[in-house]
Amino acid sequence: MLSLLSSEGIRWYLGGVVDDLASPVLVWIILCCITYGAVVKSRILHFNRHEYRQRIGIQLAVLELFISITIMTLLTAVPHAILLSVSGDLFPSGFSRSIVPVITFTISVMSVSFGTVSGNLKRVEDVVEAITVGLGWGSPLIVIYIVLCQLLYSFGFVFSVNFP
Repeated sequence: MLSLLSSEGIRWYLGGVVDDLASPVLVWIILCCITYGAVVKSRILHFNRHEYRQRIGIQLAVLELFISITIMTLLTAVPHAILLSVSGDLFPSGFSRSIVPVITFTISVMSVSFGTVSGNLKRVEDVVEAITVGLGWGSPLIVIYIVLCQLLYSFGFVFSVNFP
């Protein structure tokens, strides 16, 4: 059992903070926060099918979803597809590593397009706010992630367990 308060422990902790925190999970949290803000601010979940602009906005969003699904299908389903692994598997592969960013990007684009067409996002500033406001709402998640991640890696150091 090692001590975090020893010279080796202090060097390990201060020298490895960035490497410990830099993980796909942090990126996923940030992307999900951005997407959440775009969805809420665009009001895509509260569309009124009786309003013409909102109907057009939802049709555009569905078209964008269809295009995204088509592109991902072409990148994974055809023989020798780009996003498959060397052995032709979906998991693990480029597809499995990119699925969260692709989904969050697609939903964000759909939300911003809907908000713009429907009139819920009228100015460029509204679009920027929609994209960034989720980071403010999700900032407690980022703090919790940092604390839990450092706690986990500290336990790993003390009990000599290596985490990937």
